[in-house]
Amino acid sequence: MRNLYYAQSPPDTSYNVLGALREMLRLPDCEWTLDEQCKATLFAIQRKTDLLVALPTGSGKSVIPMLAARVVNKTFAVIVPFISLLEDWEHHLKLARLFYSVFKPGMCTFSNTPIILATTDMAVTPGFSGAIGRFFANHTFGGLVIDEVHEVFVLREFRNCMRNIWHI
Repeated sequence: MRNLYYAQSPPDTSYNVLGALREMLRLPDCEWTLDEQCKATLFAIQRKTDLLVALPTGSGKSVIPMLAARVVNKTFAVIVPFISLLEDWEHHLKLARLFYSVFKPGMCTFSNTPIILATTDMAVTPGFSGAIGRFFANHTFGGLVIDEVHEVFVLREFRNCMRNIWHI
């Protein structure tokens, strides 16, 4: 176990979160993939500031909001630019035994689940932003995750919905 602590965190926080990770993944001996994965997870749990996580493919970025949602018992919305990424998230969430729902056309509220998945075109709808507002007002909203956020800039000229993502 790496010794990663923050001044605002009790000394055993990273160990407790590692225990939650091991329980979620059902891997009693797993460790953090990178120190930055642990740090990002602790920041996501503390929810004191916005967080940008840029780590290599396969380094466990998806675990960060999944674990934060479990630990703080709040709902995190995950926005993905591609259907294939949505399917990847669904696969990871099923493996972690974490309940989730997918925001679909015509919806105006979220299910009470730890993770809400939405494609970018669904996330820029008034129903999605209204649902986030209601969760926020009820103090049950943990955070907003934009997976592959660089695509917002890369695809901006090609997909109208990418231009509107800032409205969330």
